[in-house]
Amino acid sequence: MIKINISYEDEKEVQPVLELLEPMIDNCKVKRSNHDKPYKHIYITEKHSKPHNNGV
Repeated sequence: MIKINISYEDEKEVQPVLELLEPMIDNCKVKRSNHDKPYKHIYITEKHSKPHNNGV
């Protein structure tokens, strides 16, 4: 499973990052925190984890 946590202060800071990640996070859940002190947060996680092929 892949998890990405982004901390930011202003929406202008995070918008370019989300635009770059948009093609890759199409199948992901994006949650924004409601907290404002000292940073805001965005949590990105896969909706469905893919089975790993470990050669077994």
